[in-house]
Amino acid sequence: MSADRILGISPSALRSLSDSLRKGRLRSAWTWAVAIPLLAGCGYWAFAPIPTARAASIAMERPASAPAVAEDTFDLRAFSTARLWTAPAPAVPSAQDPGASPGSGSPLRLQLIGITSEGTALVACLYDPDADRILLLRGGDRLGAHTVERVTDREVAFHGESGDVRVTLARTER
Repeated sequence: MSADRILGISPSALRSLSDSLRKGRLRSAWTWAVAIPLLAGCGYWAFAPIPTARAASIAMERPASAPAVAEDTFDLRAFSTARLWTAPAPAVPSAQDPGASPGSGSPLRLQLIGITSEGTALVACLYDPDADRILLLRGGDRLGAHTVERVTDREVAFHGESGDVRVTLARTER
């Protein structure tokens, strides 16, 4: 029998406190010994220049009927025939009235967006879907063959050759 068994002392009790510190230092040394090469390998992989693979040049024979074309020739005709995108032509206003809509004789197709006040006068904000534009009109302004008769807090009244037209605000429920 060993002396430890006779005295009833466990083997771990005979170890000093410095043994656990020694084990901690040994684990730390092993961790750094493994981590430093791994970090160095990751750094090399991330920052090393990428090797370029050179394509094998294959000698191709050109048929005698084909014209000789330089390698750096740029063909602009490819873009002119593709018609990828063309800017729309600018709208030309009519000569009779700069504020006229394209179909002056046609009925008004306006949407009343809102009415604001500018000083003491009311200004109507209207959307013209035919011309795709926003109009700000006051009493007395002309729009094609129509004249703004009055602007109230709920509607705009037009007077024209084809008769009177009223555009009202749409009711919104809250």
